[in-house]
Amino acid sequence: MGPDGGDAARPRAAAAPQRARRRPGRCRRRDAGAGGAGARGRRLARAGRCGRARRDGGLGDRLRGRRTRAPRRRGIAVTAWAPTLAWCALVVVFAALSNAWNGHEPGWYASLARPSFQPPDVVFGVMWPLNFLLLLVVGLTAVRTAPTGAAWAATGVLAVSVALALGWAWLFYVPHSLGPAAVSLAGAALLTWVLVVVVARFEPWGGVLLAPYALWLSVATVLSVSYARLN
Repeated sequence: MGPDGGDAARPRAAAAPQRARRRPGRCRRRDAGAGGAGARGRRLARAGRCGRARRDGGLGDRLRGRRTRAPRRRGIAVTAWAPTLAWCALVVVFAALSNAWNGHEPGWYASLARPSFQPPDVVFGVMWPLNFLLLLVVGLTAVRTAPTGAAWAATGVLAVSVALALGWAWLFYVPHSLGPAAVSLAGAALLTWVLVVVVARFEPWGGVLLAPYALWLSVATVLSVSYARLN
């Protein structure tokens, strides 16, 4: 091979290490021994392809970010508050209906023979509003912060207990069925103690707040049984 051929091969051989030493991520590379308009055209073409690749890569990243972004979960607040709202609604209905039925035929209630250990009427006037207030406090605090399943379980027990307690109020004051009324109130008292345990499992102080209400229903059950025996 002649001298000219050897001289022409050296720039091409020298260009290979330069291409190997190029920095990662760079789209331009050095051209050794090549010049002119053809080389500039090739560099411009490579730069255009590199720019499109960068733009496409950025778009792909943005699209991937959109796909992997967690979807916004709407209605979470309403779902979390649902057991609390149901609990408070039960308490309000309990207070309204029991107050309406307790005032039915006050003359008949005054004519009944009373147990000797019955507390004064003022005690009833204090204890029932206090019990309703404690129920609301437990619903707005302990039940609201409880896990959803536990909150619904407690609300379900309260619903059955309230239904039995309202059954006592209606049976006692409207048709004057004292025996069935005592049975209904006994069931309400028993379920209220179950409610104390259920609430105490996820919020101990909530169970403590419910204990006076459960104790009061137990005392009221004993009084109701005594009324049924005396009258």
